[in-house]
Amino acid sequence: MKFRHLLITNFQYPAEFAFLDERLELFNKLTIPSVKNQTYKNFTWIIIVNTITESITVPKDLGMKVKITSNEKFQNFLSNLKTDYVVTTRLNNCDMVHPKFIEEIQKVAKPNPCNYLIDINFLKYELSTGNLFKSKVSDKVSPFVSLVEPIKEDKIPTTIHRRAYKGLSRTRDIEKIKKDKAVQTIHDYIDPVSDNPYEEIVEILGKKINQKGIFFNKYIKDLK
Repeated sequence: MKFRHLLITNFQYPAEFAFLDERLELFNKLTIPSVKNQTYKNFTWIIIVNTITESITVPKDLGMKVKITSNEKFQNFLSNLKTDYVVTTRLNNCDMVHPKFIEEIQKVAKPNPCNYLIDINFLKYELSTGNLFKSKVSDKVSPFVSLVEPIKEDKIPTTIHRRAYKGLSRTRDIEKIKKDKAVQTIHDYIDPVSDNPYEEIVEILGKKINQKGIFFNKYIKDLK
């Protein structure tokens, strides 16, 4: 059975979005390096842009396939996938993943005639203080959830991009990776339509697990 793994990052914002420069800085400093450091490179990073963000670029030496595309072209890409199964994984444009993030997901991705989810534990990094928090347990899936689905003739895959991840519940078929292999960055640079409200995120911060000033790239070395 052939699997195709797509890591999907949405970078579409309205013209009036006030924090594009700040989001680009987080993307360049946090997200790109963490994707580059993946131990498994057999995936494609899909970065979906619009007319406001179409000038985005990434380094050419990341080691995996990268496709910067519009939403419309992405749908065309999906309709021409040559594989038996597709795994689509969500990664926000300001978040970070452990070097073994993709590896852990691919270890548990198995053939199944029905769609199912793979979810993973994650930490929260508060940008303003440098504090790292353990996330509280929730009945909803994480921002790093993956959807595994069989390719069906004449049907475009659903993908995690086309589904609102907050509407997915852990009560459905799901494989859980009980390791902290990702970090959600908490900051004020949000778009009310595209992003979760900052206040909502702060309410679910869990136990602080480090001192001020420690960054994910340093802490990540201690994750097992």
